[in-house]
Amino acid sequence: MALAIATNNAALRAAASASSVNRDMETSMARLSSGKRINSASDDAAGVAISSRLTANIRGTDQAIRNSLDGQALIDTAEGAHKEIENILQRMREIAIQAANDTNNHNDRMSLQAEVNALMTELERINSSTTWGGQSLMGKDGSEYSFQVGANTSSLNQVEVALESMSTDKLFPRVYENDDFSIAPIQNADGTISIPGWSIFEEQLFLGSNGNPGTSMVAGYSTPSDPTAFPSFGGNTSLGDGNIPSNTPWYGASIEGDAIRLQSQMTTAAGGDVVRGPYIVSNDSTFIPSGAQLSFDWQAKGGADAYDIFAYLINEDNGNVQILLNESGSTASDTALTTATFNIEESGNYKFVFSSGTFDYTFGRAAGASLFLDNVKITHSGSDPGIASFKDSNATKSLIAEIDAAIIKVNNQRSHLGSVSNRLTHTVSNLTNISANLSAAQGSIEDADFAKETTDLAKNQILQQASTAMLAKANTAKQNVISLLQG
Repeated sequence: MALAIATNNAALRAAASASSVNRDMETSMARLSSGKRINSASDDAAGVAISSRLTANIRGTDQAIRNSLDGQALIDTAEGAHKEIENILQRMREIAIQAANDTNNHNDRMSLQAEVNALMTELERINSSTTWGGQSLMGKDGSEYSFQVGANTSSLNQVEVALESMSTDKLFPRVYENDDFSIAPIQNADGTISIPGWSIFEEQLFLGSNGNPGTSMVAGYSTPSDPTAFPSFGGNTSLGDGNIPSNTPWYGASIEGDAIRLQSQMTTAAGGDVVRGPYIVSNDSTFIPSGAQLSFDWQAKGGADAYDIFAYLINEDNGNVQILLNESGSTASDTALTTATFNIEESGNYKFVFSSGTFDYTFGRAAGASLFLDNVKITHSGSDPGIASFKDSNATKSLIAEIDAAIIKVNNQRSHLGSVSNRLTHTVSNLTNISANLSAAQGSIEDADFAKETTDLAKNQILQQASTAMLAKANTAKQNVISLLQG
């Protein structure tokens, strides 16, 4: 074996081994000190990418849990206000029942009225002042809150809750008003129009006669009987209703100014008859207490023949009908736009039906009769919203019906809030489980094996000592050459 002094290969190898052992020791010490197997991308390139995605999911899920809990707190706040509003309504109902007893005189009822007024004021205050983070929870209708309950943006990770106003005007709607029919009409592709809150039927309407119901169904009920004989124009009188036209009839609806115009044109199969249609029906039921006032603006125009206008209310609670208009007139006596006013005969949830009609008194073409309609309005009696006067026991019975309807509205909202709150409870439970499982998966990738790393550290410490000793020995070996030179 050659003896060289220019290059100490043994020392170089020993130094390289010592350097490798030092790196392994540094890795083991880093893992033990951090508890992580991966402390840099070089430790596990693929593992770093997977762990980063898991970190995003874990942190997003943990935030979603906090979001869900915040959502529950918001709902609990709103539901607490609804519960107190219901307590107020229950007390008002108790007072109304007390006032309905004729053992109370006028002064007694006025005292009870004062408490009701105070309760109404507090109800309004609760509705207006219930807030979350500066946002009114009940101040307006249609307030929707969306809760992010997942780590991603999918619609499946959204929980929504709708909050409605519980103001006195909403719970005790003193006034129903469609506003002008000109507001937000929808022009359909086929040329027809649609009006929010109303359904337009461009077809014939068949009423009954002689006390028998008609054959048309409106809002699930047969049309009522026309109790009035048709008038005579030019000596022609007919008591029939709705002979099938001999030609293809035309029915139409349009907006003119602030009113809706219902118009028909046709030729009757037999002259001297009434053909009704088109007609318009309110989509939703409106609670109206007995004694409330209904008003609307209407105008009728004849064409070549007379008009015959028919309008009525359907009480969906019992199917009873209250007839509003049954008006006929000739071309020469077209009406001007006028306001019709009616008192509601019994409390109930009502739908409105207005029908245009043409009275063919010329035994020929029944052309161009129209109904113009606008400003359908309901006004409750009493000076306070929704509060009937306590002047007698009958008046309080109407109030009881109003309060019952208000309690139903509050309970429906509470049921909605409760269902969403229960959903969020399950959401939090599921998210907590997901977060735990994701953390476990991330730990299996990132966490250091303590037993393995301590064993590796001990091994590397021994190797370090050995490599240091061998490096020293390799460097000492060159001294032999110097000894020869000195010899």
